[in-house]
Amino acid sequence: KAFDKGEDENTVDNMGNPDGSIPTIDSSILGNLGDTLGDLLNTATNGKEIDNVFFEGIVDGVFDDDMIRNKIEDLLPDEWKDEWQDEGVTEKVVATLSTQPTEAQTNFLTGASPPECIRSTAEPYNGKHRGVAGSEGWAVALSILFFLGTASSIVFIRKTFCGKKSGKVNKVSCPQKFVLYSKLYITTLLASALLGMTTGLLVYYWPQDPQFAHCSKSLDLGGIVGNLIIGDVNIARNIHLTLYNPNHRDMNVKETLGAIEYKGEQFGTFLVPELTAESRTLMDGVMDVDFTLLEDESLLQMARDYSENDLTLTVRMDIDYKVKGFGGSEAKWVKTIESSDFEETESSDEKDKSSYSRFCKCHGS
Repeated sequence: KAFDKGEDENTVDNMGNPDGSIPTIDSSILGNLGDTLGDLLNTATNGKEIDNVFFEGIVDGVFDDDMIRNKIEDLLPDEWKDEWQDEGVTEKVVATLSTQPTEAQTNFLTGASPPECIRSTAEPYNGKHRGVAGSEGWAVALSILFFLGTASSIVFIRKTFCGKKSGKVNKVSCPQKFVLYSKLYITTLLASALLGMTTGLLVYYWPQDPQFAHCSKSLDLGGIVGNLIIGDVNIARNIHLTLYNPNHRDMNVKETLGAIEYKGEQFGTFLVPELTAESRTLMDGVMDVDFTLLEDESLLQMARDYSENDLTLTVRMDIDYKVKGFGGSEAKWVKTIESSDFEETESSDEKDKSSYSRFCKCHGS
């Protein structure tokens, strides 16, 4: 199972043609379409020939220096201009955003992670458990503890108030009701054992919040910032998340709208569809992100942070879920994404282990 459920294949395509048939298209239409695409290419690249370019409204990663510079100058408030000019911020941003896309960046255009890093079906996960709820060890320990505690109390009460003196029950300290209680001694001990078992089962099956992990192997933050700078929100981006159900029962997660924020200001959203996660399994999903423009000052500060490799974004979700056999619950998930997380360094393997969750297929363990 994956986040995207998919749809069954139809015998008729969306244009009304049976599967396998090829619709007839006037060749003049194809010719006009080719001319139009050629004109768009020349316009976007200023007539230059480029290889391996990705289109998303503009040519991603091939931003024209003058276009970026002019846009920044248009957005800059008067009180910022002297500082940005003295510190050379504009030129630094222009130099950062006009670089060609790297292999890691272009991977993100077709998926947040390579196909081999995305689970197509749910996978069992039996990693180290954290916390009391759901722990087998705690469930057994508390069962025994409650049984021994209750049973010891019963034995103590019986010996104290219903003890025998000279072979007779002390009726002064042991009223008639305790004599009756004494006759049900074994039954009471069994009830204490039942209490212990019930406690253990509650601990073992008690609902736990679903756990999400951000598992995007690569993230073209520069492409996002560059598109936003020129005012284009038609950015083909997605986010790769992994869901872990730590419960010993299946869990239903309602449709959830996630948000991407910069310094508390939302500029991106993605939709996690309603799904059912099997107990103790990992599920992967890749969701499209819809962007909106930030305020001018926030957008300029975002570009500056990115040029200084100090950009921090926040991903958050409010999750409604229900574990089978229990009532509904709510949980929050917040993840911080930093531009330095995706920087190529000599210790990139160590960074993978520390920056990515143990739930991700291609990171850590």
